[in-house]
Amino acid sequence: MILEQEIDVLNKILKGEYMAIGVYDSLANSLPVGGLRKSLSSIQEDHERHAQVLTRFIKQKGGEPVTSAGMAGSMAEWMSRVKTMVKADEQDIIRQLYDGEGQGLAKAVQYAERYLGTEARALVEQIFSDEHDHLKTLEGLLQEAAGE
Repeated sequence: MILEQEIDVLNKILKGEYMAIGVYDSLANSLPVGGLRKSLSSIQEDHERHAQVLTRFIKQKGGEPVTSAGMAGSMAEWMSRVKTMVKADEQDIIRQLYDGEGQGLAKAVQYAERYLGTEARALVEQIFSDEHDHLKTLEGLLQEAAGE
């Protein structure tokens, strides 16, 4: 029962990684080639690596990893596209990504603290560390875009 619950929680975190991949892909592609796009692509690559690590761990534990963000992820990606079609300001894009990273991290940490055992928690702690780095990077990019 505990292992099944852990797999479910890891799959929720994995869905969040897939959602982030889709949103970064959508938003980064709306930007001109340059430094900001490169920074966002780097964060997207981290999310892709996180998805691979989670997928491998879930399989090792005998679980079936999800392969997409599902309906919620599709909606998040679609909303990101709509927002950038209307207003593709760099600050808005970075702020949207910052908010999404923060909300996703908060949910994932909450799930991990409640439902994951020592081994699974150790795995996601490294992912969470990367997510905190993403927030710092996005905060710096936001300050740059604002001219601070």
